Amino acid sequence: MGVFKFGSINKSLAILLLVTILPTLTILLYSGLEQRSRSIEDAKEAVFLLTHSMAGVQKDITHNVRQTLFTLSLLPEVQRLNGQASNEIFQTILKKNPLFINIVLTDLKGKVITSGKALKKPGSIADCKHFKETLASKAFATGEFVYTRTGEPRPAFTYAYPVLAEDNSLIAVLATAIQLDHLDVFYKDLNLDKKSFISVTDHRGIRLFYYPAAEETNPVGSQIKPFSLEQSRKTPSFGRFTGTGSDGARRVFAFENIRLATDLPSYMTVWAGIPEASVLAKTNAALSRNLIFFFLSAFCSILLFWLVGKKVLLAPIAGLMALTREYSAGNLEARSKQDTGPREFIDLTEAFYTMAAALSSNQQSLQEKEDRFRGVFNSMSSGVAIYEVVGNGEGFIFKDINPAGARSSQLSHDNIIGKRVREVFPAVRDIGLFSVFQRVWQAGRAEHHPATLYSDDRITLWVENHVFKLPSGEIVSVYDDITERKQFEEGLRESEEKFRALINQATDSIYVLDMEANIILANRQACKSTGYSETELLQLTIADIDPYFITRKDKDILWKELVPGEKQVIESHLRAKDGTMIPVEVHLGLIEVNNKKSILGIVRDITARLEFERSLRRSKEEWESTFDAMGDIITIQDKEMRILKGNKTFYDTFEGNPDTLNGRYCYEVFRGRSQPCPNCPELSTPAGKHIHSGEIFHKTLDKIFHVSSYPIQNGTGELDRLVHIARDITEQKRIQEDLFQSHKMEAVGTLAGGIAHDFNNILSAIMGAAQLVKRELPEKSPALQDIDTVLQSGRRAADLIRQILTFSRKKEHKLQSLAPHPIIKEALQMLRSSLPSTIEIEEEIDRECGAITADPTSIHQIIVNLCTNALHAIDQQKGKITVRLYREDLNLQDTEAHPDVSAGPFVVLSVSDTGHGMDETTMQKVFEPYFTTKEIGKGSGIGLSVLHGIVQDYKGFINVESTLGKGSTFRVYLPLTDKTAISTSDEQQPVQLTETGSGRILVVDDEEFLVRINKRRLESVGYTVTTATDSTEALKMFRAHPETFDLLITDQTMPKLSGAELASEILKIRPDLPVIMSTGHSDVVSEEKALEMGITKYVQKPIQGNELLEAAQELLGR
Repeated sequence: MGVFKFGSINKSLAILLLVTILPTLTILLYSGLEQRSRSIEDAKEAVFLLTHSMAGVQKDITHNVRQTLFTLSLLPEVQRLNGQASNEIFQTILKKNPLFINIVLTDLKGKVITSGKALKKPGSIADCKHFKETLASKAFATGEFVYTRTGEPRPAFTYAYPVLAEDNSLIAVLATAIQLDHLDVFYKDLNLDKKSFISVTDHRGIRLFYYPAAEETNPVGSQIKPFSLEQSRKTPSFGRFTGTGSDGARRVFAFENIRLATDLPSYMTVWAGIPEASVLAKTNAALSRNLIFFFLSAFCSILLFWLVGKKVLLAPIAGLMALTREYSAGNLEARSKQDTGPREFIDLTEAFYTMAAALSSNQQSLQEKEDRFRGVFNSMSSGVAIYEVVGNGEGFIFKDINPAGARSSQLSHDNIIGKRVREVFPAVRDIGLFSVFQRVWQAGRAEHHPATLYSDDRITLWVENHVFKLPSGEIVSVYDDITERKQFEEGLRESEEKFRALINQATDSIYVLDMEANIILANRQACKSTGYSETELLQLTIADIDPYFITRKDKDILWKELVPGEKQVIESHLRAKDGTMIPVEVHLGLIEVNNKKSILGIVRDITARLEFERSLRRSKEEWESTFDAMGDIITIQDKEMRILKGNKTFYDTFEGNPDTLNGRYCYEVFRGRSQPCPNCPELSTPAGKHIHSGEIFHKTLDKIFHVSSYPIQNGTGELDRLVHIARDITEQKRIQEDLFQSHKMEAVGTLAGGIAHDFNNILSAIMGAAQLVKRELPEKSPALQDIDTVLQSGRRAADLIRQILTFSRKKEHKLQSLAPHPIIKEALQMLRSSLPSTIEIEEEIDRECGAITADPTSIHQIIVNLCTNALHAIDQQKGKITVRLYREDLNLQDTEAHPDVSAGPFVVLSVSDTGHGMDETTMQKVFEPYFTTKEIGKGSGIGLSVLHGIVQDYKGFINVESTLGKGSTFRVYLPLTDKTAISTSDEQQPVQLTETGSGRILVVDDEEFLVRINKRRLESVGYTVTTATDSTEALKMFRAHPETFDLLITDQTMPKLSGAELASEILKIRPDLPVIMSTGHSDVVSEEKALEMGITKYVQKPIQGNELLEAAQELLGR
């Protein structure tokens, strides 16, 4: 633009005016943008209200559909799946409610039973979402976008509802499809912009409805843009955003997700959108009008400003510029022709005149100062050179140099001025001075260039420079020739380097101190060990690094004792720079340095030595602590078996101390012998170099020791000493014996179980055959008595087997109220069969003694253990054992020795023997664990201690009376209980047999004779029996005809498939089939486990009387 051709002031003023009006423009634009934002937010709120209203209407429609389908599902016609009658109802609803497109009733496979409108072809909705969800949840379910299958295909949304029977089982599914065209009323009533829309999508984002129709860009049945779908899935309820639609138009969008319940995913989303252009139309028009008005106002202001400025500012400024050019040319007497204008410019012109007068005066003063400077410059002893900079610091030309500088250069003043510095001093770059010139010129900061040796083909000298920059831009270098001083220093330095090289090779720290304790020299090791630099150390005194220097008063006492040629050695500590205290050994001596007395200190770090000494002491203490802490008896002996040292256990065991036991022979202390013990491992140790060990029984201590002997050799490999270790293994031996007895009892139990199974099978055959024979004999047959004898003997044999199993098996203790006399009788019956016939057992059993709370097995164990101990106490196993069971009332005096026992009625079990009896000491220890008077291998000593623990658990106690040579009596007191006693018998009351039975029974047993007997038993009362001796064949037979059997009777222990496995496989086929398991004995399947796995009845062999028939009739009910 031509209006700015008058110069930069005019431009600056114009820019200032623009800057002044810029805030107005900013406010105008900001308010316009804020109005746009408010319009957008208002539009979002309006669109949200529209979608919310549409969502409410759709929720009501869904509720109506649900209520309609619920009502239909309760109609008898629908419940009975009556297609014709249901169809008439459906058609009536469709006519009255145009919202429904169709209603169908389907079976559980999705096949349409009836349809309100005729289908084009028989169809199925089994693959439809609403049908699957209703089938899975038995509840109302929503579907998704579909095209109807009646008449012209039209978009619709589907629902389904279950048809439930009275027992809540699913019998059919009702489904319907509705149209969504009713939503266009929202668009028409609101009179929206023509590019606005309302829409509905299903859970996949497929358009169900779009108004007004836009088949080219937004067709019904197609998916919405991924961005919009993602927005709807980000929020669980509703949302608003601005974006571009499928047709490319930007809109303000709102949506609301519709759910059947808050915890379920949305099944439908309602959408609405308004074009952003229509929302912002009014706001954009207002902003445009405001901007046009603003720019017209700004143009007029700038034009007016330029016209006024030309007259008032530009003309006076031009006059001042002309005056300035005169002054620059040296005409300080010039005056301006412009004498009119603003007052400020007239005052400025006067100021220019005053400045010209001052400049004239200053020129004279400057000349005088130049003369003084030149005098100083030429008389300085240091060389001074002034350089003019060439280009951007590429070179420096001598502008001036004083006489001292010319002398140092060994050139005349005229041969230097005007030349570049590198012409006069070619090696200036090599010593780094040229780089200093460049840095000073560029940064403007003065630099000191230290003393440096300069050398070229012409001169060699040591020179030290100080370089700075003048305000005019020249570079000044002030320098001194120090060649002579450097030569003197070099001589001194060479001498000092030789001395320092010597002391720096030392591995000890070396210090030289003056007599005031100041450090005047320290070697490299001194710096390394303390962490100080040499400079730092030379600023310290010895008291700064030796905290004990003052307290020892070294300076006042020790140093005065030092004489040349002698040394003093002390131990002290040095404090390093980081505070670490270093233990040191110091060698002090008196020397002379520069004719002055000084102290030479050679300092050695003794940290490693002290640590080694501490480690030795610690190792010795740890060894002695460990040696004394060991529970084994340990002694160190010489080759003649004399005791040199023992551990604490050794001295405690033999009640002595080092003074009384050390120096004595091992066999003298251990055994009281005058000769080594036979078979002592130490006798073998000197002959070899290996460890020798063995076991020794110490009769005096009544203990067994494991004794080991270890050789200790000297430096030449010869035997020097012996280490003797004796470990008390008495308890270990007894535990091993007890473990052996326990394993033996487990083996007996296993053997008893195996024998019981086979023996019970044999007894089952004998007793079963006898019962069948008895049934066939006439009532007065003389053989009946013989048969009864056979059956009675069989029952006694069965009882004996049961008693053996009871004794050998281990059961979990279960406390119960019980009468003890049956258990005592049973145990005694078993004992009679196992004790020698030379032992007489006398019983005095009170059947009315009362009930106790105990475990039957524990009571059995008590009587058996007491009788067994009585047997062991009888010499030659010939004598009498008396067992009594009776009731006794005890008072507080009787029970005061037993704090945990209360006074009252007790059941007393007494076992007496005619054995050798016990003394008082033995009776006091008889209940201690592992105490026994029997030989090793004949008892573990844990029996009575276990019984004592059992009785204490039952709140009872045991009394012992014994007389040497006459025998002992053990009385077990167990508190009486008022609870009703539970029968300890396994027998059950028989079920009343009917005359005949009916049913089909499969009998499986690997013993053919038992199969044969059981078949005859069952067939004798009318049952149809199929038998098998192979469990796998029985399973095949059952699988072929599972419905032909009413009951399974099986043995447990069989080859191939066990009874439990057979029953499990059969119950998978027929879960309702009753099963009887009959077994002689099984460690695998107990009665409780059999019942848990689904077996109905558990019968123990040998089968006695009608036991099997009773079980069959009980299960079959006939």
